Amino acid sequence: IGEQVTFIESSSTILISRIDPALATSWRSGVLKFVDEPLGSVVSSVNRYSARPIQIADPALANETFTGTVHAARTEEWLRALEYVLPVEVVDDRLGPVRLERR
Repeated sequence: IGEQVTFIESSSTILISRIDPALATSWRSGVLKFVDEPLGSVVSSVNRYSARPIQIADPALANETFTGTVHAARTEEWLRALEYVLPVEVVDDRLGPVRLERR
């Protein structure tokens, strides 16, 4: 088991946690796996693969924790599911970035 460092920009906090190396390298096959990650960090990772950028409209949402899997080729499915697991509303006007707003 290895270690992972996460920087939370909104609070300038650094978190060090233990992580399974297989989990940390799953991105190589287009699968992003997260365990108790701040939503801000998750969105940053997903944005590396998403055709359209995702923005968090309410800074407090960036600290919500997320555990789950995101398939890089299916980020729209993840966004729809996210509304069921976190207090977010996905706003997509098709003109700009997808926004995550507090529900």
